[in-house]
Amino acid sequence: MDLTNAQTNNIIAQQTRKKTQSLTLQTLKPKHSANSNSTILADISGSMYGEPLQQLKKALKKVWRPGITGIAFNSNIYSFEEQDIDTLPATGSTDMIGALSEGWKLESGHMILITDGHPDGGASEVLRNVRLHPTPPIDTIGVGTGYDADLLKQIAELTGGKFMDVSQPLLLTQTLELLLLTDHSTQGGSIRL
Repeated sequence: MDLTNAQTNNIIAQQTRKKTQSLTLQTLKPKHSANSNSTILADISGSMYGEPLQQLKKALKKVWRPGITGIAFNSNIYSFEEQDIDTLPATGSTDMIGALSEGWKLESGHMILITDGHPDGGASEVLRNVRLHPTPPIDTIGVGTGYDADLLKQIAELTGGKFMDVSQPLLLTQTLELLLLTDHSTQGGSIRL
């Protein structure tokens, strides 16, 4: 979804935090410990504005536990911690390759990619990078109806992960809980919720 500057500025203005809140998101620096259990790559691009972002925040708060590393992505890549979840804004484009690259650097045992859109640079570039990094398993969650289902299925297939089609953002919490409990030694697959 392409947004005009006026729409983007309006979204940013609507998401302005109260002065008492402190935004601790920062452009990703190598501050996370390697080999975390699971890394969640959360799309916070402009198309996530509204219900999808609210349900994403709700799901992240519900499933957060020690061993989870958070990477949020739009036009930039950010690390986030549990206390940052409420401050995640929806703006910008979808730098999926950047998010995946940072996830691979962290050497986690499992990644979950959540998106509602199409990646910057196109699907072929993402798949080329995924083929170079067949581990760890990457579970993919497509939110709504505007994402590239073929791309997400292929990412999951190439890495032994699962693809989840979540047409209703309300089901994100249940979906994340399921994927965080999944035994990734079994064959991947696709599930529609």
